[in-house]
Amino acid sequence: MQPQVLVLNNSTKRESGSRVHYAVIQAAKAVADIIRTTLGPRSMLKMLLDAAGGIVVTNDGNAILRELDLAHPAAKSMIELSRTQDEEVGDGTTSVIVLAGEMLHVAEAFIDKKYHPTVITRAYNKALEDAIAVLDKIAMTIDVKDRATMLGLVKSCIGTKFTSQFGDLIADLAIDSTSMVGVDLGQGLREVDIKKYIKVEKLPGGQLEDSHVLKGVMINKDVVAPSKMRRKIVNPRIILLDSPLEYKKGENQTNAEIVREEDWEVLLRMEEEYIENLCAQILKFRPDLVITEKGLSDLACHYLSKAGVSAIRRVRKTDNNRIAKACGAVIVNRPDELQESDVGTGAGLFEVKKFGDEFFAFIVECKEPKACTILLRGASKDLLNEVERNLQDAMSVARNIIKNPKLLPGGGATELTVSATLKQKSSSIEGIEKWPYEAAALAFEAIPRTLAQNCGVNVIRTMTALQGKHANGENAWIGIDGNTGVIADMKEKRIWDSYTVKAQTFKTAMEAACMLLRIDDIVSGIKKKQAPGAAPQKPKFEQAEDADNEQILPEYYSLARFCQSTSRARPIHSTPIHRHRLAYAQSKAANPTKRFRDFIGRQHEPRRAAASFFLRFRLGFMWSSRTAIRLSSVSRIRAVSSMANVNEYPGNVKRQLGKLFEKSLRVTVPGEGDVEPLIMPCTGKFGDYQCNNAMGIFSKIKGKSSEFKNPNSIGQAIAKNLPESEIVESCSVAGPGFVNVVLSKTWLAKSIHRMLLDGIQSWAPKLPVNRAIVDFSSPNIAKEMHVGHLRSTIIGDTLARMLEFSNVDVLRRNHVGDWGTQFGMLIEFLFEEFPEWEDGTEIPIQDLESFYKKSKKRFDDDPVFKERAQQAVVSLQSGVARYRSAWAQICEISRREFNRVYTRLGVNLEEKGESFYNPYISSVLDILDNRGLIEESEGARVIFIEGKKIPLIVKKRDGGFNYASTDLAALWYRLNEEKAEWIIYVTDVGQQDHFEMAAKLAGWFPSDGSLYPKASHVGFGLVLGEDGKRFRTRSGDVVKLVDLLDEAKSRSKAELVKRGKANEWTDELMEKTSEAIGYGAVKYADLKNNRLTNYTFDYDKMLSDKGNTAVYLLYAYARIRSIIRKSGKDVEGLKEVSKLSLDHVDERALGLHLLRFSEVVEEACSSLLPNVLCEYLYNLSEEFSKFYNNCQVVGSAEETSRILLCEATAIVMKQCFHLLGINPVDQI
Repeated sequence: MQPQVLVLNNSTKRESGSRVHYAVIQAAKAVADIIRTTLGPRSMLKMLLDAAGGIVVTNDGNAILRELDLAHPAAKSMIELSRTQDEEVGDGTTSVIVLAGEMLHVAEAFIDKKYHPTVITRAYNKALEDAIAVLDKIAMTIDVKDRATMLGLVKSCIGTKFTSQFGDLIADLAIDSTSMVGVDLGQGLREVDIKKYIKVEKLPGGQLEDSHVLKGVMINKDVVAPSKMRRKIVNPRIILLDSPLEYKKGENQTNAEIVREEDWEVLLRMEEEYIENLCAQILKFRPDLVITEKGLSDLACHYLSKAGVSAIRRVRKTDNNRIAKACGAVIVNRPDELQESDVGTGAGLFEVKKFGDEFFAFIVECKEPKACTILLRGASKDLLNEVERNLQDAMSVARNIIKNPKLLPGGGATELTVSATLKQKSSSIEGIEKWPYEAAALAFEAIPRTLAQNCGVNVIRTMTALQGKHANGENAWIGIDGNTGVIADMKEKRIWDSYTVKAQTFKTAMEAACMLLRIDDIVSGIKKKQAPGAAPQKPKFEQAEDADNEQILPEYYSLARFCQSTSRARPIHSTPIHRHRLAYAQSKAANPTKRFRDFIGRQHEPRRAAASFFLRFRLGFMWSSRTAIRLSSVSRIRAVSSMANVNEYPGNVKRQLGKLFEKSLRVTVPGEGDVEPLIMPCTGKFGDYQCNNAMGIFSKIKGKSSEFKNPNSIGQAIAKNLPESEIVESCSVAGPGFVNVVLSKTWLAKSIHRMLLDGIQSWAPKLPVNRAIVDFSSPNIAKEMHVGHLRSTIIGDTLARMLEFSNVDVLRRNHVGDWGTQFGMLIEFLFEEFPEWEDGTEIPIQDLESFYKKSKKRFDDDPVFKERAQQAVVSLQSGVARYRSAWAQICEISRREFNRVYTRLGVNLEEKGESFYNPYISSVLDILDNRGLIEESEGARVIFIEGKKIPLIVKKRDGGFNYASTDLAALWYRLNEEKAEWIIYVTDVGQQDHFEMAAKLAGWFPSDGSLYPKASHVGFGLVLGEDGKRFRTRSGDVVKLVDLLDEAKSRSKAELVKRGKANEWTDELMEKTSEAIGYGAVKYADLKNNRLTNYTFDYDKMLSDKGNTAVYLLYAYARIRSIIRKSGKDVEGLKEVSKLSLDHVDERALGLHLLRFSEVVEEACSSLLPNVLCEYLYNLSEEFSKFYNNCQVVGSAEETSRILLCEATAIVMKQCFHLLGINPVDQI
């Protein structure tokens, strides 16, 4: 055995391997979470207190991070990103941190799966190249001489800043100053040096509107002899020096030996002559003002003032350079080298003014100055400091545009376009790099998601809508208005970003993420030596002032690992990383901006006064250097008080905990009315669920007479007042009042066992709606169903199944296109092709699609036929029996074809097509007309809708009705006759505006979208082929739905035959299993994706037995059934007599996931997103795999209990399959 060799000394610490990767990722996420709330126009502000007691209030990412002193090297590296971004382009300092943190966050999943970091970084670099290509494609070039465009751009880019409330002021200052100092370099290039030639002077007092750009320079100096020298000179001649106008002194100590008395006089005369000579050399150029960087003696002052020359001494080198650029002077080293060309004559006015107790010299009204000063006025220093930071960003934006005049859409539109493009392109990438590439595409959505979170809108709905708008790679300018949270066209809103800033943000974030991911070793040396034999010292932490006065443990506080207790700024209170991220998921609770508005009221929006200014501070964190890190203690608290009744929601843990915390909140803060409990699942060692109300409550009661000093104390009180319940094993309070709950494993086991006895329906969620209509599929008569109908049919059926499971009375409606002008063409062609159709025999139309195409060609080519077809429409709508009969037969033929497809898919629908609502149209339009909604426009009857340029036409010029009039009649019928409370339309995203307009103009729904009755549009993207275009046959035709299902079944059957199942199974079982796998694969491949995005139809991938596919899940279900069969146990008998326990950690994890089924279904119903249920089902199969790999089932001491746990898993999986419209099989 080789002896162990110690390479590192004992004072050196080394970490390596996956621990380093996880630590780096957590450190980066912690830094990103610190400033995440500062992104966007509704961002939070941070208050920073330095060691001297000074206060900085800002939402500038770089300004915040540079005040922090962090211990972890990865966290320090993240801060360097912000500094680099600020130095390079001056803006995007928050975005780069958020984006880099998200890139590392999504990489964590691949580290878990043992991906090599090189693979991830290679995919990231490819994604960066493609992202920059997308920026080049969508960028818009502007004319920098167009002031209106420049003004809009700069305003857009600083719209996230505090000064955005002051209108155009800051943007005007930035544009005026950068335009003034710009220098042409030739070949269309222009250089703008902000740091050298633009000076910002802040003078407290006055109003911010008094700020302006000086055409020249202002310095904090007065003339040397105010009583003898002029303080105001028009058109001054200016000489600039960097040499002293005083007798030259020795470098160190100078000894002069004087023997005679007259020698002293000679020495003095020599000094006077030297000064006189210097002044004479200056005065021969007839200057009005002399400025030197060095000293100026009293004698020189005398000579200059005698000649009527004003002088200023000891001016900074940078100020002197700016004066030279402004007035055209040249700085001279020695007066004897002065020339006429060195004298500055470009200034129009020199004047000294007094502000407060200080004097300031102005050299202004310069001709074509190449340097300037921005004079800022304001109520307080804090205000001026923040305005200066915002102004620096604005000037950087203006500079970037002048250097590279390209614009990109703001409001997250650019990131969404990049994300959508990369998602589509990911399908063409081969190998395992595809998955990190796709994850990088998703990471770009962090920017618009954070904007939505910070402006207080529903994040899930907003992001889903935005993804839908960008799903086809179009609508590159659609983003989110960060002020209102409204989805809008960024070009119309004039919300723009600089190309230079955006490109640099992407490059810096991606390259930094790649660099950090490639770190696999961290070696740190401890310089401080300890006494011999002394044990290593543990870090010391101050105890938080909590109720229990318990010892504070650093591992409970994630951010504490990265912050040092030094003399620089660090957190008094903050949020653990995982809790902080979870808190963001609940946008209603997570947005402090909304809580702030609720607290101070809309009327409190002060603009100028210093005292009122502090009310505008939207504080997310507070930092201090005078206090060591305070870590809120995590104390274990037993639930006490009275027993709470939570049986109202037997299968919904989130709801049951909500009832408990509702009672606790009433006791804790009785004066705040009904506070809605904010309960969410959490992961890790902190607990199973958490209540996040403490911070919100504290923001409301802060400043009032209260017993609570901080959010943590509120959290402690909430935990203590929690009613006693068998659900809760224990609860703890961490960070700023997060109440973490650990569920009782005994209660978990009892709840699962109760479901086994009562059935899965006992876990059905309860929704606040009794009757719903789901309008889906809706093909057109005389046309075959094709792949375009696939998504509407599958998604609509799943939504209906989930609502039905939730005890909602669901009316499934098939709004087929069975009425319209095309039927005149079809009927007339029927009369020609089958003249014997009326003899009672069935019309021998074999291919309706072909029949339709032939009739359309005849209609287009033959004017006589066209005229007859048009007359046939009149006869049909007039009720002529012969035409009605022909129409009914055509509809019946189509209906039979539709039903064959629906039967194969297992979809039930009740047809109520356009013709059904036709008799109601006139009455409904009369109702709207009587309300004054319908107007006449160019012969047509229309309804004008606020915010829409094009009105909704409800009656054409010829008196005919259209789709809009039919949809209005259907809407009225469903509300008034069918008594629907929730109407859900499942169509492609292109029809969203149509349905929203119809619902809005009728005025039949409450303005609050959370109230019932309501109408919801469920949009979806396209089905694409492997080429990234619409899915079609090789000949370019639309893929028929029947052919698609046949192919899926055929391929699944071939795979089963390949596995040898043909020899083991009967033909009937083979057919049944092939259909279950084939059709299930098609459905699941659609449903697992966010419905608003496009997805690529790929038989090989959807029929794969690896990864998140229906085949994999069906195999998992079949394996569970096989385990139960092999045990030989009577499961039904075991349910009655045996007990289920969850003692092993993997047993408990599986049981907890099972109990989340009800809340997941509720979330999927509320958000109308089936992919939420798909994700739960896949994670359930993964949890079961962990359980089965680590816990022996058959033959173990716990066999009976584990068989019951397997049965519960199978029941939940089977119900998930049922809700998704997939038929599970017991063996494959």
